[in-house]
Amino acid sequence: MKFLSDEQLAVNEAGFKRYVIHLTDSGMTANSVNHYIRSVKVFLYWCMEQDEIALFKIKMVKAKENIKDVYMQEEFCALIQPPKREDSFVVWRSWAIINFILGTAAREATVCEMQIHFTVL
Repeated sequence: MKFLSDEQLAVNEAGFKRYVIHLTDSGMTANSVNHYIRSVKVFLYWCMEQDEIALFKIKMVKAKENIKDVYMQEEFCALIQPPKREDSFVVWRSWAIINFILGTAAREATVCEMQIHFTVL
């Protein structure tokens, strides 16, 4: 709605294409632009079914797949080396998390949501 009021466009194929160009030019990643498109797509298709706007095909923006750099062998060995006994809690915690992720292939969200429950016997 903010885009439409700023640009004073009609809700049609040309207006939608300008909206996608506006999102792309604003510096958003292709995945973010696709998120906005998916949000609007359902409403626009409903409007098309109700004959409120002319039929047109809504396409997603093509996203480039970014391949993440992998660790070199020396970096990987340094990550899994156990800390020294006198190292701080932060070093031990980081080492434990890294080894947990490597051992279980847990995702970031899983690690962030983990809680340790202690029971007193």
